[in-house]
Amino acid sequence: MKVCILGLGEVGSPTADYISRKGFETWGYDKSDVAVRNAKNIKATSSWNSIPHDKIEVYTICVSTGILVSSEPDMSAIYDVCKRIMSKMRGNPLVSVESTVSVGTCRKIYEDIFNKSVV
Repeated sequence: MKVCILGLGEVGSPTADYISRKGFETWGYDKSDVAVRNAKNIKATSSWNSIPHDKIEVYTICVSTGILVSSEPDMSAIYDVCKRIMSKMRGNPLVSVESTVSVGTCRKIYEDIFNKSVV
């Protein structure tokens, strides 16, 4: 099984390392070159097009969420990576959101971005 971890920070990096140590081919994506350089035991990149999307069966989202000035949660990074996944995914991959999100966010992403086409 081929897995792609999106976000190689405090949550994503150890998650990717764990999945890799369990024997799965693991790819990592992060916009930060520093995070990519620090990734261990995985194929890490900051180039979205370098990931073999036609072979990825599981996408695990571990990007940071924050708080906007209005005190609302900032889900922009989650929506961005979900749109990236939708633009390149093949088949019907499992998409798991490990980032902290507001109630109903995953359902909204499933319906609005993935058109109810992922597991």
